[in-house]
Amino acid sequence: MNNSSIEIKDVSISYENHSILKNINLNIGSGEFIYLIGETGSGKSSLLKSIYKETKIDTGSISVNGHKIENITSINKTRNIISLFNFLGFISLLLAMFLTIRHLFGYTDSIDVFTHLEFIVLIPLILYIISITLHFTDKTNKTSALRREIGIIFQDFQLLRDRNIYKNLEFVLRSTGWKNKYKIKEQIANVLKTVHLNKVEKKMPYELSGGEQQRVSIARAILNNPQIIIADEPTGNLDPEKSKSIIETLRKINRKGTTVIIATHDYSIINSFPSKTYKCEHQSITEITNGKEN
Repeated sequence: MNNSSIEIKDVSISYENHSILKNINLNIGSGEFIYLIGETGSGKSSLLKSIYKETKIDTGSISVNGHKIENITSINKTRNIISLFNFLGFISLLLAMFLTIRHLFGYTDSIDVFTHLEFIVLIPLILYIISITLHFTDKTNKTSALRREIGIIFQDFQLLRDRNIYKNLEFVLRSTGWKNKYKIKEQIANVLKTVHLNKVEKKMPYELSGGEQQRVSIARAILNNPQIIIADEPTGNLDPEKSKSIIETLRKINRKGTTVIIATHDYSIINSFPSKTYKCEHQSITEITNGKEN
C-alpha cells in the first residue's frame, strides 16, 4: 500500500521560458515533517505552489492524497463556467416567459403554443442541468477536496485587513461549505486554542504582533483539519524567539498525524528542530541532513 501524501514524478517547472526545476522526483510520506531549503529563485515556492495548483507544471505528474493535480480543473475556472450557464439559463427562462405572455395576449397568431415549449421548458432546463452537472462533476469535487486537504501558511500572513480575526476565520469556513454558525464558532475557538491565542477574535490584524498574526495564519490553515500543511517561509518576518514558537506549534500539529512541509531560509530552526530536509539547487532537489549533504 502506498503511504505517500504527495508523489512528484518527473516534474519540470519553468517561468517565462526559464527552467526552474527539471525532472523532479519526490515522495513525501503521510505524517512527515519536511524542510525545503534553497536560495531565492531556486524553485522552493514554485514546487510548493504546484502542489496546491497555484503554479502549472510543464511535464510530469503530481498526486496529492490520490488526486492527480494535472487532471483537476482550476476551481475559479469551474465556478466561472457554472455562473455562465446559470446566467444563460436565467435569460432563456425570461425569454420563454416573454414569448408565452405574448402568445396569451394574442401577439403570436402564427405560432402555436407548443412551439414555445422548447423555450418554456427545454432550453432553460438543459442549461440548468449542465450547470448542476458541472457543479457535481468529479473534477469540481476533487478541486474542492484538494483545497480542504491542504492548509497554506504564507510569510506575509495574508489576513484580510478590513475585518477582525473572527471574521477572517469565519470567511474561510463559509467559503468551504460550513453553514451552521454554532459549529463555525466552535471550530474557530478550537483552532485558536491550538495555536495558543486567547481573546483575539474581536481584534483587527493590525492590533496583533507579527508572531500573533502568523499564529492566526496557522489557525486559518488548520480550520478544515487538513491532512497536509504547506508553509512558505512562515518565520521569514519574525524574530528568532517567535520563529521558534511557530515551529513548535507546527511540530505539535505534525505529531497529530498532519504532513507538514516548510520552505525556509532559516537554518537555525532546522538545527533546533531537525527533520528530513531537501535542498533546491541547480534545477534539482537533493535530500540533506541538518544542512549537510548526504
